[in-house]
Amino acid sequence: MKKIMLPLLAVAVLLGTFSIWASPAARTEKLTPVAVVSMPGYNEVFADIELVGKLSDNPELAKGLEALLKLFTKNQGLAGLDKARPWGAVIQSDGKDLCGYGFLPVTDLEKLLAVMEPFVGKAEDAGDGMLKVKGKGPKKKTLYIVEKNGWAFFSEKPESLAGITADPLKLLGDLPEQYDLALRIDADKVPEAQRRKIINQIRKDTKKDLKRRDGESDREYAGRKKITRQIARVIVTVVEDLEDLTIGWSLDHEAEQASLEVVATAKKGTEFAQMTAGLHKTASRFGGFRLSNAALSGNWTGTMPKQKVEILNTILEAVRQEALADIEEEDKPKEEKEFSRKLVGDLYAVLKKTVDSARVDGGMAVVLDPESVTVMAGGYVADPATLEKLSRQITEIVRAENPVVGSWVKLDADKCQGVRLHTVSIPIPDDADDREKAVKLIGEKLEVAIGLGKESMFVAAGRNALGTLKQVIEQSVSESSQTGPPVQLSLALRPVAQFVAEVGEPKDRPKAKAIAEVLSEVSGSDRINLTAEAVPNGVKYRLQVEQGVLRLLGKIQQINSAE
Repeated sequence: MKKIMLPLLAVAVLLGTFSIWASPAARTEKLTPVAVVSMPGYNEVFADIELVGKLSDNPELAKGLEALLKLFTKNQGLAGLDKARPWGAVIQSDGKDLCGYGFLPVTDLEKLLAVMEPFVGKAEDAGDGMLKVKGKGPKKKTLYIVEKNGWAFFSEKPESLAGITADPLKLLGDLPEQYDLALRIDADKVPEAQRRKIINQIRKDTKKDLKRRDGESDREYAGRKKITRQIARVIVTVVEDLEDLTIGWSLDHEAEQASLEVVATAKKGTEFAQMTAGLHKTASRFGGFRLSNAALSGNWTGTMPKQKVEILNTILEAVRQEALADIEEEDKPKEEKEFSRKLVGDLYAVLKKTVDSARVDGGMAVVLDPESVTVMAGGYVADPATLEKLSRQITEIVRAENPVVGSWVKLDADKCQGVRLHTVSIPIPDDADDREKAVKLIGEKLEVAIGLGKESMFVAAGRNALGTLKQVIEQSVSESSQTGPPVQLSLALRPVAQFVAEVGEPKDRPKAKAIAEVLSEVSGSDRINLTAEAVPNGVKYRLQVEQGVLRLLGKIQQINSAE
């Protein structure tokens, strides 16, 4: 933990460790803020450290670090620093180049500089109410400082301090209230030269990826080039249309959770704004995949932007062409080739119809424990009736050509909420690799369950695949009227650690067991959750880390040391 926190204290101890790079050609008469950084004040930093210490069974962590700080400063601490208010930094533009400065609250700048003198050097008068500190160390960078209304502003370029504001907190807006640490970029005000540089780099990287690969056929090469260009065009569109980007981290002391948010908004009416419009809150018909006992689960719903539809259709066409070419190269009877071509054509038609609908709705789950593994997924399908017909035709052919394999298939094994369920039971071969482990996890036979509804398809594999899939379908129906974020994913670390501790590689088991024991101390709070949802003209991603995971992070060094 000291390795994590001491650099933060070095930033808090400030002058000479925090640098804002500036262009020497920057002009000061028309400087406009294009990005700001909001940092927690001294008191908030130590409150966060106290929480981390509590979660990691090290309640004296904050006091120990504060004592260490006093030791380095001869019992003065950070005298002269206002410990209640936040700190920040500003990047500015004159329309062509970038420059910037940092700022922090002070009650007595002279005292603070005196405390810091052994670390950053003695402050000297630079004229016009400005001080300068010649840094120590090999690079010996000079930092210029101006005090105004209880704020110390600092930069490596004195011209960057010409346009400082009397109240820099106004530049931070609501960031200090929303986050502990945050960066906000006003992308619309980034100099065009800088934006062009980013776009040119994207195009340069794309051009490199467009080179033909060894062994790549003409058909494969043409398809990959088309897909790569479409993806690159979407990325360039996002860069060109981006208006604001905010990245913020916060620690919730009451819930004892941490979260990281990324919010991207586009210029109104742009292509990027249209791309995010489909991420509205809505009800999913596959919410049942969010099983409480799943190690990994989630579902997604919404409307695909036309750009994604185009990319997926390009991929589908490339796969179709490749499959048809493989059929022609096979040494098989004419009738078999004809059936294979029809199968590819029918599958392509179903997938294309589904993609063209631009409708997105699906889910997935992985259930893990030391005695069982079950994997399942499902989603909206435009024409499941065609898939039903094909599955029956394929089953008939298999049964005719290989009765033993055909006996593994059971059509209409069950029915649940209007979904027809078929099963395939595949025996584990006697000579299979790690057969004993496989049998322990899934049984003597791998059970696969396939469900086809009116506009849905489900697949599950593993122990009790059919029973678990029926549970998902029932739960999906009961929750079909509930709305939520369009993307919800959740990873539970405890079942993963328990699974690895029992059946993982021998070298990984001790650490996994230790991790599982830490997570078991905070039952039900071992998840990392990811959500995505629309905001006006944009999208917000939120990664949430629960209490047990924070506890684990606080103890990870101890676990590593115990190996």
